[in-house]
Amino acid sequence: KGTVQTIIRLPNNGEIALTWSHFQTPSGYFLNGLGVPPSVCATGEEKPTAIEYIQAALKQTDKHIKKLRAWHTVNISQKRKRNRLKAMCPTTQKSNPLDRKIAEELLLNTSLYQRVIALTPSVASIN
Repeated sequence: KGTVQTIIRLPNNGEIALTWSHFQTPSGYFLNGLGVPPSVCATGEEKPTAIEYIQAALKQTDKHIKKLRAWHTVNISQKRKRNRLKAMCPTTQKSNPLDRKIAEELLLNTSLYQRVIALTPSVASIN
């Protein structure tokens, strides 16, 4: 979620959630409401194998870099823009059995892992 909250018990036995901070990277990027951009998106268009998801991400390097720049420059108050960015790789309650296989492919293949990591510079360094 990107916020720090504390629950405070009130004298009448009620409670209040006090939000007292936002997570922000050194470059000024606010994580709350947006999160960390994925290198490989496993939602949207369904693919039969994990390697196809990875290859699709690698084929869209320019698009991915533009998305990252937008992800890191959108203001915290620009909710519509932030929602559009999240929609590029939407979260889902549905479990994709290939999620784990994508991770395994990347962890077991060092060169492929390095190529995917190169798509996503540090969250702290993008300006």
